[in-house]
Amino acid sequence: MLPLLRAGHEPRIVTWDPGPGRSRGVRLEGIASYRLSKWALHGLTMLLATHLTGEVAVNAFDPGWVKTDLGGPNAPGSPVESAQGALAVLMLPFAVTGKLWKDGMEIGF
Repeated sequence: MLPLLRAGHEPRIVTWDPGPGRSRGVRLEGIASYRLSKWALHGLTMLLATHLTGEVAVNAFDPGWVKTDLGGPNAPGSPVESAQGALAVLMLPFAVTGKLWKDGMEIGF
């Protein structure tokens, strides 16, 4: 995909990185394989952002807890709000890269 991305105008990669993969989330009990896979995705996001600086903007998006079949009916977020948040990350200035975003704000990995 990199040749196609590099051929584009201000290409971007946005990874979908929920909270269980953040540093404090990895330390909690339960769903270990899910937490570890998201933690690794954070690492991949940072790695790609470093290696592709100036060529491809790479950021991560945390959708939060969303009302879906997986999130369940008690989740506070809606799929529409989640999609709006993802779109906001896609619309960031091209120079913004290597960051994690949630609810329109940068948060730490």
